[in-house]
Amino acid sequence: MDRLATLRAKMDEEGVDLVALGPGAHLAWLTGMHPHADERPLIFCITADHAGILAKSPHNVAPAVALWM
Repeated sequence: MDRLATLRAKMDEEGVDLVALGPGAHLAWLTGMHPHADERPLIFCITADHAGILAKSPHNVAPAVALWM
């Protein structure tokens, strides 16, 4: 089982609907991403069916952009 599937199984077991991770060890473990805290703010959001990054738009066109996987 991959890490995302493992997390989702635990979420289901515990009755958790959403996990949101900011830059740090947990995000690095789950995704391999290592964003610096001083870069554009981002949150990696995981639900039972979707996962994606919520980040501030670099062009300030919209307050946020979601890239769902």
